[in-house]
Amino acid sequence: MATTAYSADFKTTLVQQAIRTGASAEALAAAHEVPPDLVRQWLQQAMDAVPAVFCESAALATGSVATVAALPEQTFRIAFETSPDAIMLLTGAGFFDCNPATLAIYGFDSMEEFVGIHPSKLSPPVQPDGRNSLDAANERIAQAMQTGSAHFEWMHRRRNGEDFEADVLLYRFEANGRTILQATVRDISRVKRLQNALATSHAELALAHAAVERQNRELALLCITDQLTGLFNRRKLDEVIQTECHLAERNQRPVAMILADLDHFKRINDTFGHQTGDDVLQQVAALMQRTVRDTDVLGRWGGEEFMVICRGSDAHDAGILADRLRLAVQLHSFDPAGRNTCSFGIARFDSALGIDSMIRQADSALYQAKAAGRNRVIISPSHATSDAAV
Repeated sequence: MATTAYSADFKTTLVQQAIRTGASAEALAAAHEVPPDLVRQWLQQAMDAVPAVFCESAALATGSVATVAALPEQTFRIAFETSPDAIMLLTGAGFFDCNPATLAIYGFDSMEEFVGIHPSKLSPPVQPDGRNSLDAANERIAQAMQTGSAHFEWMHRRRNGEDFEADVLLYRFEANGRTILQATVRDISRVKRLQNALATSHAELALAHAAVERQNRELALLCITDQLTGLFNRRKLDEVIQTECHLAERNQRPVAMILADLDHFKRINDTFGHQTGDDVLQQVAALMQRTVRDTDVLGRWGGEEFMVICRGSDAHDAGILADRLRLAVQLHSFDPAGRNTCSFGIARFDSALGIDSMIRQADSALYQAKAAGRNRVIISPSHATSDAAV
């Protein structure tokens, strides 16, 4: 079988790709249709070509220490020159070398303009956290010199005065008998803008979600609220009746119903107008709301009719509450309509007869109160004697 010959340029290109991408030998072999063992051999040759301390710095500068531990000096220089990130070398006297990306990123026209300046000169006077850039830069440099490296975010400034956020990696290494600090700077201003935009979008989405939740709650409340009086509407009362009667049947506890109807309400509308009639309904609702107990459920049944569902109460207890409601209405002056009264019918839930029977009995008792002269409380005859005896 013939053996394929690979040029030196091809091998160098493959090694450079390992530097820039961190790709494994297997991935490179598959991408270029080269035997994996051959790729591993070339990478090993590159590692053996130069001292490890220099090549470790080279690999770190290109972000690929784990993949390529050592590279020939020529290969490192190519990576140094072609890196899109700013790579700068400095000693205590300041920067003495950098790659072309550094000059482009910061806006220098030549290497001569760059050499010798202090890192703080590439920054605004103050960092976003309020710290002086010179002091903060010296602390970071001292940290890298002492521990070997430092990784942080930093606000930089281009020569045109434009500030940009960057990810900075400082790495200490020895070369030619002197300690050198390498700074690799990656402009992350676009990433930060995207992150900020995303955070703003998330915040706006959260606010919109909260607004929708609030609107849903308001809509849910509107669905169960009588718009004129602010009390529960008939839909909600029907729901409460079903729930409370099922609980009463299951737990063997009483529940009673009060139906109330304003007396001579048509006369108020005919004499004073419907606006006054609405005002009277609102005032009656407020009177009843102040009078019922915390355990009671009050609502507008329809027209001038109101309902109270009395949890844990028999017909006799409900009758006592109804009389208090009757007096509250009777003693109130409805300006300009004057005094008015209200009639009440009461029934207790009987599981043997069901919910509809209770409503019919309360309604029948209410009409009996009307027929008997109004302004009175009538308990359904089927409950009056038994509940009073209890």
